[in-house]
Amino acid sequence: MNILIIDPLSENTICRLKKIKSVKIDYFPNINETDILEKIGQASMLIMRTSHIFTEQWLEKAVQLQAVIIAGSGIENVPIDLLEANNIIFKNVKEASVTSVAEYAICLILMGLRNVYQGIKSIGEGNWEKNQLIGNEIRRKTIGLIGFGNIGKAIASLLCNFDVEIIYTNESGRVVGYDYECVELKELAKRSDIICIQVPLTNRTYQFINNDVFSNVKRDCVLINVSRYDVIAMDALIEKLKQGIFKHVYIDPIEKRHLKTISEFKNLPISFLPHLGANTYEAQERVGEELIKIMIDLETKFNFLCSLP
Repeated sequence: MNILIIDPLSENTICRLKKIKSVKIDYFPNINETDILEKIGQASMLIMRTSHIFTEQWLEKAVQLQAVIIAGSGIENVPIDLLEANNIIFKNVKEASVTSVAEYAICLILMGLRNVYQGIKSIGEGNWEKNQLIGNEIRRKTIGLIGFGNIGKAIASLLCNFDVEIIYTNESGRVVGYDYECVELKELAKRSDIICIQVPLTNRTYQFINNDVFSNVKRDCVLINVSRYDVIAMDALIEKLKQGIFKHVYIDPIEKRHLKTISEFKNLPISFLPHLGANTYEAQERVGEELIKIMIDLETKFNFLCSLP
């Protein structure tokens, strides 16, 4: 059995997978599209993350493929219906990165309020702009969480230490067991000093943060996106940035394919980051643990000759 891995995994995870006597591990964490098309034809199982998009062309080449595993929670880059129609098993790692993403969101919120990025940038350019970079405390601010799944709940839990008001909007409505106020999206935009987005990318959430939402945003709001790039209508965002509505915007989930689309934001109060939310050693070890559990569950299906170590 051949397992093709096309995105980085922890060294420990790769070592454990290579100990399975009955499989061949092809590990190419920096592979390009051309090489994927060349190698996927020999793969019985594909392990990937979000840097590539699984296409119909891949499927045409993947004549031996029996399973696809996403080593993360996001699944928008894989056509699950198409896989199922071709009797290909699909699994993903759902919760390993929750703590890392939640902590990262808090980091970006504080950076946005205190002009940390601007301060570092000004010093790097040889300027001293202390008086121009007066920030704000997080205390007694209203934080609006767009999405209240595992990550939203974890962010709220961390924010409780800061004496803030937390409101949220959630696709399924109010979440039982939490005392935070559940509001409509436009009301959240009107009331929030800081907005943090953490929703999966679906047909419903594609560009759902658009001008209808932005037209209600408070001036000097800090906007944080630790979700997916395409949940925001970027054309609408750039107009609001030019109007000076936002204090600062942080967009984390940038993949290589997005780089060519962000040049027009130059000199605006926005920072793009290369999808660092889950990028911690701890999260990647948990990804590996959950991935191994999935492999064990599939052991009988694929007739492994030995148990995973």
